Amino acid sequence: MELWNKKYPDFIGYNCRITAFDLMKDKISVKADAKVNASNLFMDQDALKHAPAKKFTKKQKHAFETLYSTLNTAYTTDVDTHIKKQKKAWKQNEVKISGTKASLITVVFHSSFGENENELFIGHAGILVPTKDKKLLFVTEQSMCKLVAGSEFDVLKRTTAATKLQEGDKILYLAVAELETTLVLRSQKNYFLRFATEDIPEKKKGAVGVRGMRLGDGELLTDVWQLNNEKEEIIMIKEKAVHLNRLRIANRDTRGVKK
Repeated sequence: MELWNKKYPDFIGYNCRITAFDLMKDKISVKADAKVNASNLFMDQDALKHAPAKKFTKKQKHAFETLYSTLNTAYTTDVDTHIKKQKKAWKQNEVKISGTKASLITVVFHSSFGENENELFIGHAGILVPTKDKKLLFVTEQSMCKLVAGSEFDVLKRTTAATKLQEGDKILYLAVAELETTLVLRSQKNYFLRFATEDIPEKKKGAVGVRGMRLGDGELLTDVWQLNNEKEEIIMIKEKAVHLNRLRIANRDTRGVKK
């Protein structure tokens, strides 16, 4: 690590947006003269500028900045309004993904500084590979959980909402649900709850889900682990080791234990 930092002292590393686009870049096309607002991509631009090797061509960089371009939006918390804004912008800029069954998943943030300053920008991105015979596990910061059949994401539309969130909520964890595993949720106040993954019901992708851990007022989840019997997970809290696999398996929708 020291040798790497010495050789590339200004390289901050690739983030999720860069990595996701890199995996899909040959499948993504945009309008040649698309309007771009890259004001929120300053860290991405810095990473690409100081990278050990050139990552994208000029055409690919334009597609990258078009895909992740910041948009002006309305002063509202209505999610459907913002979804329509994002879809309209991608349609105007002819953002298309073709030649693959994989999907690009983007988490769009609404930044509001008042009635006249509202923006949408993509704060997180990832790639969803088709898993028709498996289920996807969603967990949010507000502790809403659900299992969704992989076939739910085999859609004809180029852009579709991957999930529904409550106001102010964000996706914290998204993974393929494994058989015979347990889920460990950790809250901001260091409460831990472990329960069987199968205790989470299967829902449609448009459903909010069910509560995993009972949280206090204003409290959010910070971490999620899906455990199996093959690997022991240990974390440190104030120099004290917490063995996640040794936590008692409890019921979903309970408070958990303080550590």
